[in-house]
Amino acid sequence: MRPGYDNAGPADPGGTVPTEQAGPGPGGGPCQTGLRPGPGEPGGLRPDEAGRRYGVADRIGERAGAIVVKDIRLLTRGPAFGAAFMVVLLLALVAVVVGEQGAGTRGPVEQTGPEAFSNVTGVLIVAILGVAPWIAFRSMADEQEGPSFDLLKITGLGGRRIVLGKFAAASVITMLFGSVLVPFITFSYLLGGVGIVSVIGVTGWLVLAAMPANMLGIAIGATASRRPAGTLRHLVTIAVLSINVLIHLAALPTMVREFDGFLAPSAFWMALLMVLFFYAFLWFASFGVAVTGLAMYR
Repeated sequence: MRPGYDNAGPADPGGTVPTEQAGPGPGGGPCQTGLRPGPGEPGGLRPDEAGRRYGVADRIGERAGAIVVKDIRLLTRGPAFGAAFMVVLLLALVAVVVGEQGAGTRGPVEQTGPEAFSNVTGVLIVAILGVAPWIAFRSMADEQEGPSFDLLKITGLGGRRIVLGKFAAASVITMLFGSVLVPFITFSYLLGGVGIVSVIGVTGWLVLAAMPANMLGIAIGATASRRPAGTLRHLVTIAVLSINVLIHLAALPTMVREFDGFLAPSAFWMALLMVLFFYAFLWFASFGVAVTGLAMYR
């Protein structure tokens, strides 16, 4: 055991934690080095408490996966993520104010909810069907273009695990964007004129639509890496995501109206079921393309 170190027990699997160095300090006391005290020392954690804290953190990291943890850390540390969140917040605030003021000039106050809800869900569509898949695309593209992909190959992770890890990270980003807009959606519902079935149905539909969109962005990022078509790949990604956003924006009024009358027999449910099957097909097809692209690159 090296001087200045003691056994840490469950707090440190390596068995060492920096402690106070031996020797006289000011006033005849021990010399302080600024290192954290070990478990059981004055000011330190008890061995059982330290082991419990480290154990929980380790278990969360193992369950989430190294790729997910790394991507979330890198993304949240950058200024672009905070800027995107602020833009989404401002757009949602403007959407609610414009919807309330615009509808209030044309009808009673209780009818301001539908327009405010449509505006906020429009911002949600742009965030989780446009911005989040673009982040997933850039994450996969940067992974292969940078030196970190060589480290992934050394770890022996298969293409499926890498793609699923990227998809899990993109899903976390989608949930973060959605959580930002939940208060605005709730406020638009409280304005009146929007049924709870429409709120739940439309938001659930958009969350399901975000899953194949994220996987599609990952698939495009996994192909054509380190090739001359890099600029073309970015343009294709922007075009595909823009078309995806426009299609869902165009379908939004119909979805809100049909979910309100969900008890009436209609072909809406059959059409919705076909759309869900298309989402599942697109997810699995994109997953296969992403795994194949990684296998060809490796």
